[in-house]
Amino acid sequence: MNATDEEKLHKLGRTFARFSEETYAGSSPLYAALAKGVAEDFEVLEIASSARGRPVPNLLFAAVHYLLLKGEEGTIASFYPSLTGDPFPNGDAYPHFREFCLTHEPAVRSLLLTRLVQTNEVGRCAYMMPAFSLIANENPGLPLARVDIGTRAGLHLLWDRYSYVYGDGVRAGFVGGDGDLIMRGDAGVFRDAAGHERALGEAARAVVHAGVGDLHAEELGGEGLELERSLE
Repeated sequence: MNATDEEKLHKLGRTFARFSEETYAGSSPLYAALAKGVAEDFEVLEIASSARGRPVPNLLFAAVHYLLLKGEEGTIASFYPSLTGDPFPNGDAYPHFREFCLTHEPAVRSLLLTRLVQTNEVGRCAYMMPAFSLIANENPGLPLARVDIGTRAGLHLLWDRYSYVYGDGVRAGFVGGDGDLIMRGDAGVFRDAAGHERALGEAARAVVHAGVGDLHAEELGGEGLELERSLE
């Protein structure tokens, strides 16, 4: 391995470390533990470096999960809540994950080289709501409209139907329901980012949504969509 390749693997290792500490922390304890192990493992990092898309951690973990769901055998399966009703502790998972990657290296590389994952999630709407609130407050009486490129089932088109909790603990957006994170419906109160409460109809004022389909949907096909679901 030359110095350039080694530096690339070090950089990729830092990506896995960041995903372990930030992206997966609090949402996927298993992936947080696995990413921490991959970050310091040059053999697995070299396999992961085959990925043609981003983010590489998501692709690697989706590829392994996909193969397990398809019936490939490996002791790592005992750690996935989606594959067993009584998963083993996350802290013991990495050696088994490593063994699976090395044993099934051709299959893992093939998925990394030929497949992509989508990472759209409603949390990204938290950036949109304050911006649209500002626009609405500065342009009273006018409708709002947005066009989303690559909408992926329209998750981000429904920003005005989600509720948000920011640093001050005050719920903004669509409020008044029973849900802790998201509430949808036709009744309730809309609170903008500045904390102003208004009836939902008044605040939303005929929000118009339009989306242009995902650029990778046709390329992925059925198998690719299953690979996306493997991230769940």
